[in-house]
Amino acid sequence: MHCTCSLQVPGLLPWFEHRLRTRLFPMLQLLYPEAIPRVDCLRCHDAFVSRYDANGMASLEVHQDTTDFTFTISLNPLSEYTGGGTVMPDLRAADADANAPYETIVVKPDVGCVTSFPGRLRHGGNGITSGFRYIIPLFIYLDVNKATGKPRGWLLESAGIRPGHMTGLDAMAF
Repeated sequence: MHCTCSLQVPGLLPWFEHRLRTRLFPMLQLLYPEAIPRVDCLRCHDAFVSRYDANGMASLEVHQDTTDFTFTISLNPLSEYTGGGTVMPDLRAADADANAPYETIVVKPDVGCVTSFPGRLRHGGNGITSGFRYIIPLFIYLDVNKATGKPRGWLLESAGIRPGHMTGLDAMAF
């Protein structure tokens, strides 16, 4: 069971959107230049604070996201919990020998650090055994319309449908 609680923090959304546009999205484009032609092609679909608790939700099963890219931002120091991190099973370097074994990797960035990867890469929340771990997972889509040069909403408009009120980074794209 995953419990969520939404809080409105004044000024947080504009601050966060600015950091996406000026820091995280440019970093992602540098990592994947062939896939991301321009920073303004990226959209954050969702982001929230997630808490792992050794006596509650200590882990998250291995899964694939439906997004193009995923970020996790570590919010507390490694010294506040044991275990944890993002587990990525069945990995092998692209330039490795075809007979090289697959490995399971656990990435454990410290507070303020970011892990980014293609969303469809199998991953999960490695279990913590003591303390609390806080992260912000972000789910990022590549705006294919921007990448192809077609205007946002072209498919809806060609069907005679006008999109409703745009908010957040989507509103800034127009």
